[in-house]
Amino acid sequence: MFYSDPYEVIRHKGMTPPDEIFFDEEIHRFSANGKPMDKAGWYTGKDTGDLKVLVFGDWRMGGKYVWTNLETTDKRTKEYKQAQKIHEELKAKQEELQRQKYEESAEYATRIWEKSVDAPADHPYLQKKGIGPNGIRFKRDDNQDRLVLPLMNERQQIQTLQYIDDDGNKLFLPNGKARGGFFWIGTDPDEVTPEVLLICEGFATAASLHECTGCPVVVAFNLGNLKPVLQAVLPRFTSQTQVLLCADDDRFKDRNRGMEEAEKLAQEFSLRWVAPKWPDGSDTGTDFNDLVAQIGKDQVRDQIESVLDKPAEIPASWWKISEKGAISFSSQFAAESWVLSHQHRVYQHPDLWQFNGKVWERLEPESAKAEIRRLVCRGKGAEEGMLRSSHVEDTLSQSKMILQQGNLIEFDHNPKLLVFRNGTLDLDAGEFRKGQWSAEDHTTILRDYDYDESADCPRWKAFLEEVQLEKDTIQRLQEWCGYCLVPDVSLQRCLMLVGDGKNGKSVFLQTLREVIGSANVSSLELAEMFDRFKVGGLQGKLANICSDVDTNTVIHTSFKKIVAGEHTVAERKHYDPFEFQPFARILFSANKFNPTRDHSEGFYRRFDIVRFQRFFEDHERDPALLYKLKDELPGIFNWALLGLIRMINQNMNLTHSKSMAQEHEKFRLETHPFRGFLEECCEIKTTEDGDPIGNVEKSFFIEKYKEWCEQNGYRMQSTHRITADLAALGVEVKRAREGTSLVRQYVGVMML
Repeated sequence: MFYSDPYEVIRHKGMTPPDEIFFDEEIHRFSANGKPMDKAGWYTGKDTGDLKVLVFGDWRMGGKYVWTNLETTDKRTKEYKQAQKIHEELKAKQEELQRQKYEESAEYATRIWEKSVDAPADHPYLQKKGIGPNGIRFKRDDNQDRLVLPLMNERQQIQTLQYIDDDGNKLFLPNGKARGGFFWIGTDPDEVTPEVLLICEGFATAASLHECTGCPVVVAFNLGNLKPVLQAVLPRFTSQTQVLLCADDDRFKDRNRGMEEAEKLAQEFSLRWVAPKWPDGSDTGTDFNDLVAQIGKDQVRDQIESVLDKPAEIPASWWKISEKGAISFSSQFAAESWVLSHQHRVYQHPDLWQFNGKVWERLEPESAKAEIRRLVCRGKGAEEGMLRSSHVEDTLSQSKMILQQGNLIEFDHNPKLLVFRNGTLDLDAGEFRKGQWSAEDHTTILRDYDYDESADCPRWKAFLEEVQLEKDTIQRLQEWCGYCLVPDVSLQRCLMLVGDGKNGKSVFLQTLREVIGSANVSSLELAEMFDRFKVGGLQGKLANICSDVDTNTVIHTSFKKIVAGEHTVAERKHYDPFEFQPFARILFSANKFNPTRDHSEGFYRRFDIVRFQRFFEDHERDPALLYKLKDELPGIFNWALLGLIRMINQNMNLTHSKSMAQEHEKFRLETHPFRGFLEECCEIKTTEDGDPIGNVEKSFFIEKYKEWCEQNGYRMQSTHRITADLAALGVEVKRAREGTSLVRQYVGVMML
């Protein structure tokens, strides 16, 4: 827009023009805000007779503007080129003078700050506002104590100062650069990266916000400086820091510029923003300092926290409109906006992950698509029905590329951090951090109950006595429960509970599931663990608990790899295979032992077996037992934790249980009865040179083995399997002549 009057254009830029403008090529100062003591405004102008050029601005805020009396904007004209030349000359002259003024003012401000002393808490302005000093200082001028606040740049150098007197009148140091300068309240970000950062206009507002929330706060000093401060501050922080813009509510003015500018900046920088929510009947106050005086610190803190983790303000920039009015969709812009809508998200094939405020969790593709659709259904193209499912799919694909991590995050890498509803237990530090959770811990496991160090579990202990387990067995099971609390598979064992029904097995496993957290437990059947499309269900789980497994299922040889936590390849339909390392402990119950084709020592040592022998009659059962035990979860956790600590103190060795050792031997015998036959009825020996000793006719050996199986109730394995098992022990099959006929013999084994 062309302005023929230079006074009008200065007013249009938000400044109060000087009483008179001189076009004499000198730098002139004037009050840009209309206050008599203010001299932040400046101008310089030149008049050639036909052409007038005026360059003006605000030294405090750093803006520079140009005006000419030319109505044309045609760059080809002689007059326009002459105006540009004059503009460049005046601008260069002004910039050099401004640089010198800024440097001198910054040096002077630094000297004043260094000579100032800590502000007293009883300063009239601080008492009036109900705030503490929060790091500011004061100095005496003309018998008046004035508060002193430094305006720092991004290199933590003082640019200028702001003074506040007893009555709250504020004045910037003359000739200083205020634009982009800020003051920091709270923990130094170079020492601790903040999870939440608040930004507001004035010091009193910032002090109140810090004292209410404990969060660091950046003071921008005035509305016009908010954008330059955001540009200076935001590059210092990653997406892990939630930045919240806390607006003033200029509700008693004709135009609420405080809230308008906050919303505009929030959209431009994809930030969250909040304004005071006043109590009914409130007819005073415009900022959060005023709000604290009306409703108190706790309610103000609640207003701030209610906005955190909500989506940031995002403009519908993904719909592009050409000069001819054609509308197109940009999945790149949509993806960038969606990524910015949540502070803590990453992508690691094949999963999207997000931090929910306590732990990291998988974001299912359908949920992500639903979020994206809710985002992109705004804007011109959506209003005209142009949104397609392919737009959502493309946006999700672009988002994954943006969120792809260069270095893979190892989730749950610290097994000694246990997360609860009410905080984080650090076993290494021996402390409970109440109300504290950190995205940087990269934990995915939440126990959905409160931690209580003093909680006990009398009903649980009584239940273990009722099932009539031996003391050493209860101790070993206590260690097992503790072992399941942390993502650690160093024992490389599974736990099998055997016995007929109504004996407490299911109650034990169901209660352990609740202690671990149902969301942290999978329930794959034994056969499903060997299915490449289902084994992925073990990823990120502390345990796999399955009650009453099918005893006809043959335990696969790869079972021991899963128990040992070895890397496993899984697949999801329509996605590429992926590799993961399970840390799920395998626990299951059965009425009898499952068969297996793997009779190696490496297989058998993976099992811990406990038999539940007690049978509860109907009148002995407590139908509400599981509900009672659920009320004791914090106490049962403490009980299990003692078992974990004892096991750690025993160098990760479990307490010996005589009955469980006997049950393990029985398991070996029943799943491989041929080994029992050899130990009971045969002897395998060799000479010192390694030559086999003894032999027995194959048919006679088979007949004796058959009789032994019938006597002991075992199913006889095939002749081929018998020969293979003997061969593994060094026994060979050879032909030998007996009388006039040839017979087959097992060489290297003798019958007792």
